Order: sequence, then C-alpha cells, then structure tokens
Amino acid sequence: MNTKLTLSVKTDTIRKAKNYALENETTVSAVFEDFIMYVTTHNTKKSKAVTTKNPIAVRLFSNIKRANQKNPFPKNFDYKEELSKSFAKKYRIDK
Repeated sequence: MNTKLTLSVKTDTIRKAKNYALENETTVSAVFEDFIMYVTTHNTKKSKAVTTKNPIAVRLFSNIKRANQKNPFPKNFDYKEELSKSFAKKYRIDK
C-alpha cells in the first residue's frame, strides 16, 4: 500500500531529483523509496539483498556495495556532499 509523504527539501535538491528521475525514466518517489530500502537494508549487521523493481537502482546499489567491499568509505565520508558534487559535475552546475 502506498501512502503520501510530505518532505521539506531544498529547492535545488528537488530540481536535481526531478532531473535525475526524468533522465532515468522513473519517479522521484521511486528513487526515494529505493534509496531508503538500500540504506535500511545495508545499515544492519545482517545484510539482506536489495529488493526493488527499479533496475537502475539495483545496478547503482550493487556498484556501491561492490565499491564498499573493495574500499570502504572513511568514517567522515559525507555522501550528501559527494552526491552534490557528482550532480554538479554531471549537470554542469556551479555551486
């Protein structure tokens, strides 16, 4: 069952999320849901497989998992900052 959720997010982040979803032929809701499923699944001691219907998310998450196994992120790693940098580079956005 789907339930509506209202979030407060920076305008720039919303624009980036919509652009990402459009380019990947999905929805912002699906991207958010896949992200939450990934984070909650992989932050437990008993890691479970990602269960998602979104093939883009599956590919992304498997790449992240593979990268973590080879070279774990440092404790002070700020994924939001790295994601922001990645989007800025991809979409040629000046911060």
